[in-house]
Amino acid sequence: MRHLLASFAVALGLSGALVSAPAWARDVSVSLTWPGISIAPGAEAVFVFRDDKGARVAERRVLLEVGQTRLDASFEDVPSAATALRAGLSVGAGIVAATAPQPIPEAGPAALDALAAQPAYGLKFAQPLRCDGGTVEVARGLEGGLWLRWMGEVIEMDPLIAGRTDWFIDGDNDAWMHPPRPQFRLNGQDLQDCAPVLGQPLLPLTARSRDAGWWLELRADAVRFAHAPDADAPLEVPLPEPAQSPGRMVFADPAITVVLHETLCRDPADRVPHPIAVDIVREGEILTGCGGRPERLLQGGTWQVTSLHGIDIAAALNGAAELTMSFSPAQISGRAACNLYVGDMAIDRDGLGFGEMATTRVACPTALMSLERRFLDALDSVTGFDMAGPDAVVFLAGQTPILTARRDP
Repeated sequence: MRHLLASFAVALGLSGALVSAPAWARDVSVSLTWPGISIAPGAEAVFVFRDDKGARVAERRVLLEVGQTRLDASFEDVPSAATALRAGLSVGAGIVAATAPQPIPEAGPAALDALAAQPAYGLKFAQPLRCDGGTVEVARGLEGGLWLRWMGEVIEMDPLIAGRTDWFIDGDNDAWMHPPRPQFRLNGQDLQDCAPVLGQPLLPLTARSRDAGWWLELRADAVRFAHAPDADAPLEVPLPEPAQSPGRMVFADPAITVVLHETLCRDPADRVPHPIAVDIVREGEILTGCGGRPERLLQGGTWQVTSLHGIDIAAALNGAAELTMSFSPAQISGRAACNLYVGDMAIDRDGLGFGEMATTRVACPTALMSLERRFLDALDSVTGFDMAGPDAVVFLAGQTPILTARRDP
C-alpha cells in the first residue's frame, strides 16, 4: 500500500489554496459491443468518464440503429481528469446493459480495449433519470405498477390502461414511458428530456452470514447459494428478472427467493457495515445476512472531519484550515489541516485499513502541523468504521471511536 505524490514546487500559504495545473483535454477512442442484446428503437450508447475519486467529469451519448451490434466511437476533448470510462446501453427509462470500468492512460490520446456490455441493474434499487428540472428515480412495481422517488417523496402509479406499460397515472401525477425519452408531470412540475443515468452497478453482489454459515452470489446471469453442511455443492439457478418496490428488490425462483433491502446492515461478526440487507427464502427457511461492498457507503462527496480523539475539529481549526476525506474504490485522499495527502485503502468484512500516506511538503504553523500529524496517525490506526447516519461516519481503532466525519451535501 504505497503511493508517491510529487511535492509542489510552489509554496502554499496558510489558507491552503492550491496552484492548479492548466486544464487540458485529449481524444479517447473505444469500441463497444453488447453480445446477445437486441437494439430497440431510440436506444443510445452512454459513455461516462470519471476521475480518480469516482466523480463524473464527462458524459457522451450516441444514438444507435435498430439491429446494430457494435459501435466504434471517438471522443474529442475528454477532460484530463478522466481516469476511467464506463459504458452502457440506454433504452427508454432504463440502462439495460453496462460494462465494467475501463482505466484510461494518464497522458496523450487513448485507444482503449474493446468493451462488452452485459445486462445490468442499478445500485439504487431504482433507475435514476436526469431530466430538465431535476432527477427522478423509477422502478417497476410488483403488480405491474410504477413507483417514483422525487424530491424525497415516493409516488406510486397504476397503468392508465390495465396491462399497458407506457402510461401511468396517480391523481395529478402522470408518467409517459414511451421511447425514446420518458416524460413526467409530478406535483405540477413538468420533467422532460429524461435520460437514464449510468450509475454504479449492483451486480455482481456477494452476501453471507457467518453465524448461519451461508453465502450468496448474484451475478448478471446466475444466482449461486451454499449453506452448511452443503457448502461444497452450491445451488445455481439462472438469475430471475427482479421485481421492485421502494427500497426493495426481489429475485424469485422456484428453488430460491432472494430479497434485497436498501438499508444499512450490520453483522455482529464484521468490523464494517454493509449497504444492503439480504433475506433468503429456501425450503421454508428464512435466512438473513448482509451484502454489498462496504466501501460504497463512503464513496461520493467530500467528508469533513468533525472530531479527532473526541476534540471538536471546527473549534480547533477556527477556520484556519480543514481536514477532509474523499474515497475512491481503493484510495483515500484529502487535506490534512495543511498538506494534501493520498494513500491506499483496503476494506473487507474483517475491517478497514489505510496504507502509508504520501503528502505534499508545505510548511505551516506548528499548531496546524501538529494537528496534521495527529490526523494522519489516527488514519494509520483505523481498523473499522460504522455509519451514524447516511452522511455521518465514525472510524474505529478496535472498539474505540477515534475520528468522526460528516459528508458535505
